[in-house]
Amino acid sequence: MKSAYVILIAIALVPLIASITYLGYQRSLIVEVKEIEMALEVSTIYGFNVNSSRLNLGTLPQGGHAYRDFTVVNNGESTQNIELAVSGPMKDWTTLSYERFVLGPGMNQTVQANVHVPGNAEMKEYLSTIYVIYKKAHR
Repeated sequence: MKSAYVILIAIALVPLIASITYLGYQRSLIVEVKEIEMALEVSTIYGFNVNSSRLNLGTLPQGGHAYRDFTVVNNGESTQNIELAVSGPMKDWTTLSYERFVLGPGMNQTVQANVHVPGNAEMKEYLSTIYVIYKKAHR
């Protein structure tokens, strides 16, 4: 009876240990994470903003659409896997032309962020973040 409990506990621990090991391995691959702030104001008019400190989508009406390009650069000395993720209230409104790609040393990739404002979006300013995650390339 005791050995049956030991076997059940061992069976339960194996997936847990494997998950912890995998997450630790994934975290060790991350070289750098950059954040790009994205801003949009929903209003009854169209407008634009030329401030270059963030990815400004300007002023759009409900149901409007805007896009902006940004460039991801690998300034490192080795090939890196790049992953992009959007966080914040515009997450579900945003599509990126690339979400994963590989960049060699000194290479760059232009990515387009497309934002479609829902027809029922509240009229206010929205801020979200695009995360650019640089990971060591697998060999």
